Amino acid sequence: MTNHCTWPRALCIVIAALLFSPLAALAAESYQLDPSFPRLPAGMKLGAVAGVATDSHGQVLVFHRGDPPLLVLDNHGTLLRSMGSGMFTSPHGLRVDREDNIWVTDNADHRVMKLSPDGKVLLTLGVRGKAGED
Repeated sequence: MTNHCTWPRALCIVIAALLFSPLAALAAESYQLDPSFPRLPAGMKLGAVAGVATDSHGQVLVFHRGDPPLLVLDNHGTLLRSMGSGMFTSPHGLRVDREDNIWVTDNADHRVMKLSPDGKVLLTLGVRGKAGED
């Protein structure tokens, strides 16, 4: 096994222990799968999920490769609203900032977009369909 850490071995071990000890605690907790989550309307199917995030209200946002691509669910999985039809080619990533703005990436369209909580486009980085050169 190759050591990729350039710091002294003991320091690498301490850092790794600090970083991964919370994961060990999480693994010890018990979780149960809820097969009814999410609760989507009849006919709406969940595609491949590219990202999941929560906002400051405890709502769950799901960015998936289906239509509409951005779903907002309550904490029980019930669909509250959806948005983004026709805006994305290949949903790729999702984050919610501290102001509840929604940041999404589309890897086929080479864009990052900042959306308001109701789905209004606030900022677009990149040109749809054109890869960056930097």
